[in-house]
Amino acid sequence: MPQVPGKVGPEVSGLDALEIYDVLLTLNFSADNQLLVDRNTRAVLQMMYDQLGDPVDEQREENLQALLREALPQETAQQLLDLLQDYSAYTQAVDDLRRTQAASASSGAVDPLHHYDQVKALRRSYLNEEVASGMFAEEEAQLPYMVEAMAVTRDPNLSQEERAQKLAALQAEFNDTAIRMNSPLAAKVLEAKVARLRAEGASEAEIFAVRNEVLGSAEAQRLAEADQAEDVHQ
Repeated sequence: MPQVPGKVGPEVSGLDALEIYDVLLTLNFSADNQLLVDRNTRAVLQMMYDQLGDPVDEQREENLQALLREALPQETAQQLLDLLQDYSAYTQAVDDLRRTQAASASSGAVDPLHHYDQVKALRRSYLNEEVASGMFAEEEAQLPYMVEAMAVTRDPNLSQEERAQKLAALQAEFNDTAIRMNSPLAAKVLEAKVARLRAEGASEAEIFAVRNEVLGSAEAQRLAEADQAEDVHQ
């Protein structure tokens, strides 16, 4: 049976719950609190995939579901769980592709760009175009940028000024894909992490350090003072 939310501890669940909270804090959301599927989402999915093991440990999977529903809005938690299923299938397909290519590598050189095109096709097959583009936008922009930048650098027909201009334009184009939004729901995940730390006996100094890392010292101090005031009235 799934663990009761709030009772999922690292020593019970087989998961590193605090690591999961840390990576959930990196999720990005839109102004209307919808999950933005981006490279941070991919990092979250990869970490959860690694923690579940291969083959998937069913008890860990149940505990992960409980943990996500404890820390996140129900809709977001379910969205992540659905994405995790697709991402797991994609990851296994990529592993199969790499094994196949490794076995045939002895018969001739493998074109890395052709291999990458195959990986991109798998992403869109398992994750769909919108999700794949969101998760891998920067990576997929970086590779052609690197190839084109290398060609510009080696082009003997370009003057030094022309070369610099082309490289600057390529860099600007790549940077456009690297813009990320801050997460307005980070405070909710942080609150769940702090509650877990308190349950495990964390000191106020440790709580302050965790808040300071995410929110800054001023907000961490305000929350600490609010905690003290609440304790006085209890």
